[in-house]
Amino acid sequence: MVIPQEAVSELQAVIKSQLSMKITRSAFVPVKMGERIGAMWGSHGRFEARRQSCCARTPKSARRIDRHRKRLDPSRRRVGFKSGPAKRSPKKCPSFFVRRPIVAIVIAILMTLIGGVCILALPIAQYPQIAPPEIQVQTHYTGADALTIEQAVAAPIEQQMSGVDNMNYMYSINANSGDIRLIVNFDVATDPNIDHVLTQIRVSQAQSQLPADVINYGLTVKKSTTAPLMLLALYSPKGTYDGVFLANYAYINLFDQLTRVPGIGNVQVFGAGQYAMRLWSSPISSRSLESRCGHHHRSAEAEHGESAGQVGGEPIPSGQKFTYTVRAQGRLQTPEEFGEIVVRANPDGSFVRVKDIARIDLGAQTIT
Repeated sequence: MVIPQEAVSELQAVIKSQLSMKITRSAFVPVKMGERIGAMWGSHGRFEARRQSCCARTPKSARRIDRHRKRLDPSRRRVGFKSGPAKRSPKKCPSFFVRRPIVAIVIAILMTLIGGVCILALPIAQYPQIAPPEIQVQTHYTGADALTIEQAVAAPIEQQMSGVDNMNYMYSINANSGDIRLIVNFDVATDPNIDHVLTQIRVSQAQSQLPADVINYGLTVKKSTTAPLMLLALYSPKGTYDGVFLANYAYINLFDQLTRVPGIGNVQVFGAGQYAMRLWSSPISSRSLESRCGHHHRSAEAEHGESAGQVGGEPIPSGQKFTYTVRAQGRLQTPEEFGEIVVRANPDGSFVRVKDIARIDLGAQTIT
């Protein structure tokens, strides 16, 4: 292709001023009427000379060159081509805040303030219940061994407990000391308070089948803990007090205070129990005085009372104006007072007292 010298000189000047500065990717110089010659930046990284016809009657859109170096003729456009504004580069959004740090700081402060206000209205999330709730039934059968407790106490309660709503399993622990603990395990999704009520109902249904000593002692139904949360140890630094005194001190000064702490379901004192008056009957003395253990027990219950009665109570005869309440000695406190309890009155006017047939001392209620 022959290019006139004047066009070459002018084209070089244009290339230096535009293409070298990367202002545009093409430069054209008119040569003659209806034609022009120019240089374009090719795909291989070099300039290419190109001749282009440019008539006066040709529309402006037809004289445009696309990136594939083809003329954009409206009559030759491909189907589906849409002309419109160029898409904005995604990198311009971060650069907007980089060039304007004050705007970014203001938006960050507003987001922090809005989050602080909204956090006060958010609900507090709690940890889900993992350990299944357990209900404990506890009682004591005086003088019975583990086998007797299982047959007379545990079996009737377990029969009534079978089929309670949402129960997983249950098991009982019987000891030769007369203690029994029945643990009922419920589903993890249930409410422990509802489980406690259902267990209490089933225990009350089984009370008619229990021995009288167990009913008199009482059955305790309470929520049990799966694992201990805290263990406290009491000791006497100089050995002044024994285990019974320390256990009784824990019942009086620590038991109620720890039970009132929110979230504490059960407090158990290990070791010796509370103080109790223990009567150790002598078989030889009871045989010689023709007395039985049942006589001792009934006599102690009769004497160890609070009320003594009234004088002139209802029905009141005509003419009586006053009613007197008899104030007698209340509950017995010392071993000597228990020793003076009368077991039997003999025909000759003598009395058989508890101290004559038994040894009385103050000790632990249960010995483990």
